[in-house]
Amino acid sequence: MDKYEYAVFLSLANFSPVAELHLAHIINLQKISNKSSILGIICDGKFGGCSINPTGLPATCYFCRLRATRICNISGIKYIYLSEFKPKDITYTPNSLFLGAMSSVASHTRAESISDLSCIWKFILKRLHIASIKTYKSIKEIIRIYDIKELYIFNGRYSCGKAAKEAARNSGIDFSVYDVRQQYRPYINKNIDLHNAHEAIKRANLLFYKNPEQSTKVAIKYFNDRRNQKSTFETSYTDKQQLGFYGKLNKSKQLIVIYTSSDDEYRFLGNDWGISQRKVLQSKEIFKLITNLPSEDFEIVIRIHPNQIGVRTSSLQSIRSLPKRDNVTVHDPDSVIDSYALLDKADAVITFASSISLEASYWKKLLIQIGPSPYSPLNIGYNFNSAIDCIDFLKANNRKLNKIKILDSKNAIIFANYLMSYFDPLDGFERVDGIYKVHSITLPVSRLSRILSIPEKLIIYITKRPNVFSKHFIRKILITIEDIIQGTFRDII
Repeated sequence: MDKYEYAVFLSLANFSPVAELHLAHIINLQKISNKSSILGIICDGKFGGCSINPTGLPATCYFCRLRATRICNISGIKYIYLSEFKPKDITYTPNSLFLGAMSSVASHTRAESISDLSCIWKFILKRLHIASIKTYKSIKEIIRIYDIKELYIFNGRYSCGKAAKEAARNSGIDFSVYDVRQQYRPYINKNIDLHNAHEAIKRANLLFYKNPEQSTKVAIKYFNDRRNQKSTFETSYTDKQQLGFYGKLNKSKQLIVIYTSSDDEYRFLGNDWGISQRKVLQSKEIFKLITNLPSEDFEIVIRIHPNQIGVRTSSLQSIRSLPKRDNVTVHDPDSVIDSYALLDKADAVITFASSISLEASYWKKLLIQIGPSPYSPLNIGYNFNSAIDCIDFLKANNRKLNKIKILDSKNAIIFANYLMSYFDPLDGFERVDGIYKVHSITLPVSRLSRILSIPEKLIIYITKRPNVFSKHFIRKILITIEDIIQGTFRDII
């Protein structure tokens, strides 16, 4: 049996820029090794669905397999199919595989727990978990048979990638996980999970101190752009808000502004993000806050994150259904209330894994973070494990919140620059006029494959129970059609 030093798991190849990242990493590996030492591992769709094809639509699997095969043919490497190593036993596997499957489902539904899922999504979750187990077992066997020394994997958070990563980790070999920021800035971690918060902070510091003056300018622009509804490393979610409008506030009380977040990206990471704090359910923590803080002293405004439009998790419904209190106001995701106008007026800002933590720190606000967050290790605010600890802190400082020390915002500036600027060089990988290329090679996606995937995407979207007569939904349909015609990848349904 041939031996291979490297293997690349060509998952999600029907999606760009994933396919182009696969190809770029293979070509770069060939510069330090040779074609005969690199093996391509292709999912042939026989284990079930994946993150981009959760229902396991055969047509989507076919075109994904076709594109993965093309990557191997262009680079001249040998490839094998996962199903050639189909496991007979799928009983014992790491518990983390379930988290990977749930992370895939949460990316579509924004679910915070299984109870948020409809019967359809519970069925999909079960399928993805089983597929993940089979993938894990198969890749472990491939590693053993071909004596693989290092496995390259896209992202490593979703069901199939998580399975591959855990197979490498539990086989005692190296793994490298990669992705892009802003759709064009590649980055890669070796033997460290891609979402590890401490690794991100370490890289943020190294990047900042290469040129502190320029890095600070980048960060300041980031904070100003966010406030002024401009896109940064992600789309602006506040562009429908009325600048400067904060609504009616009781100025005789201390204003606590609570910002919710859609934390599906972090909730199911398990140990991947290197933070050991116990997870919290936002609705329960907010309920504790509003029922335990004295109403005569505190005005509480809850700003639901604008990217949660259409999300119907039980937690979000619980926030909307909080007991009516004179000192509590809840603003829905589509409210015109300006998130930053509220920030300016706040005596204290409370967040849950939200990036507005960075902004609250930069704008010199008293920042409180409840539960685990990728920003809590930055020490830019007061971190609490639960609302009860936070309540004790606020009560102890009642009527003197303005005397609490505002923590240094330097780390917020450092991390903002990282979000906007960091990348790991990947020779040949580029994005020109919305088209991804690797050394001028393009991997166009079949227009037919995208058309055939529309019914599945519509079904998945409708399971989220959107208002199909809303302008929001109609806009999604029109942009999807435009994407297919132009060959672009906004992929918003």
